[in-house]
Amino acid sequence: MNSFEYSGFWWLPSNPEDQVVGNLKFSNKTGFSLELIGSFNSFNVVSFYQEEKYPIILGILNNKLITLYNCYQKNYQISFPGFTSQVLGAKLALLGHHFNNEEEIRFKNFEVDFTYLKYLSPLIHDFNVESVPDKSKPNYSIYTNRFAISNDIKASITKGDIYIKQYINGENQKHIININKSALIEVKLKQLSTIDEILSGYINPLKNFITLISNQPNFIEKFYVSLDDSSTRIEIIFSTSNYIDKIKSVNEFDFLLRLEDIEQDFSLIMQKWFNFYDDSYDIINLYFSTIYNSNLYAENEFLSLVQALESFHRRILNKSSSYTESHKVRLNAIIESAPIEYKDWLTDKLLFSHEPTLVDRLNETINLTNKTVTPLIIDVNIFIKDVKKIRNYLTHYNDPSEADLLNKYDIFRINQVLNFTIKTFLLVQLGCTPEFCQEKISRGNEYKYLKNLINKKRNE
Repeated sequence: MNSFEYSGFWWLPSNPEDQVVGNLKFSNKTGFSLELIGSFNSFNVVSFYQEEKYPIILGILNNKLITLYNCYQKNYQISFPGFTSQVLGAKLALLGHHFNNEEEIRFKNFEVDFTYLKYLSPLIHDFNVESVPDKSKPNYSIYTNRFAISNDIKASITKGDIYIKQYINGENQKHIININKSALIEVKLKQLSTIDEILSGYINPLKNFITLISNQPNFIEKFYVSLDDSSTRIEIIFSTSNYIDKIKSVNEFDFLLRLEDIEQDFSLIMQKWFNFYDDSYDIINLYFSTIYNSNLYAENEFLSLVQALESFHRRILNKSSSYTESHKVRLNAIIESAPIEYKDWLTDKLLFSHEPTLVDRLNETINLTNKTVTPLIIDVNIFIKDVKKIRNYLTHYNDPSEADLLNKYDIFRINQVLNFTIKTFLLVQLGCTPEFCQEKISRGNEYKYLKNLINKKRNE
């Protein structure tokens, strides 16, 4: 979301007559800062020390209505005689409408754009053109062309209807035509939802899905909502951690999937993804946090990837290997046969004895994804055992000799293999066959480079 700075008038819903002039600044790094010339506090010294909170602040900004939501005091100054100033922060802003209380901030529809969404499908030739003269230009010599593409991609799931809409906007002047493509995901909800419910229940799963298939970290670029009984389009603005405003050059072969690859089964894939997300959102967020955080140390990324793989196996593949009755009988027999002074110690040691080892989990996960992953590994058994040793060393630092494994392997390359393993695992959960996963993932430049590197080592 783009940074901005505007001056405007501000007031509380409970006191619309008492308006204060102030400057609103926003950036993705620092969030909102509303600098008031005056304050919403009564003139007293106590306000200087209190952490004042304001659920809603209303304003007029650049000739538009704006609602600041979940606001709090960042700074309060008193200058004698009698002049005050106040600096406020806000969780988010709703541009285009005034809401007088928190109960009103509920929506039935929303639209969102992510960083790489518009690149996931080629230009579609089936569109209508509407030329509108730009009255701000001399002699109306410049026209703005709106290209309405008719074949949206739609998915109907239990949570609502999801549409991927593509737009082409153009401007022509004499013999020059500039065309820009854009896209939005529109979701029509089953019921009115708060901003937090939309973000956690819909936008985060969609953002992670687009990040998965584009093979690039995606961030929210635009976010609009509309009221149930109105066509008013309201823009939601808030700061995004780790936001990257410069995207990489786009190479379609680096995408895992394109929209045409999944268009026929889009409803089924979306339903599976949201079901999977509801069951495993914590693990999914753990994995995607390694993608969004470009400043993560390779060792920390390795630990997160191994933890995600282990957790996916426990949650998805190993549901049946829980604490069974037969294991409970076996465990009780072992503990009862032990000397009484060792029973508590032995009980603690055997507490997770029903769980598969990390080696077992990695073996089963890589076996599930072997068509994609095994071409990237010289010896699977050695690789898995070494991953375990590196994990143990980076977790406990018990055996200094195991630090040599970090020199034996390029941990960045290990992370690539683990990443491809998880990506393949996620695609399999969406119903993709191992052959389909291998075909789509192996066409990427990153995969090809790593495979060639492994082939060279095999031939040495």
